[in-house]
Amino acid sequence: MPETLNYSDEVYCCHGSPRDDARFWLDCVGLDGVVRPSAIEDIEARATGIDALLILCAHTHIQNVNRER
Repeated sequence: MPETLNYSDEVYCCHGSPRDDARFWLDCVGLDGVVRPSAIEDIEARATGIDALLILCAHTHIQNVNRER
C-alpha cells in the first residue's frame, strides 16, 4: 500500500500525516504519554501544499473531524 494516495483531485489519503507515515497528525502525545488533540495551527501547517478538499488519515484510529476555519 502506498503511504499516500490522491483519489481524484478532491480527496487526499494518508496513514499518519501528509509528510510522515509514522507521525501523529491530528493528535499529539504529551510527556505524560496521554494522547491529546493537536492545535489547529499545527494541523494546518502539516497540510501545507495539499490542495484537496478532503484529507483523510487514520493513524490513531480515533474518530475526529477538523474543518478549515
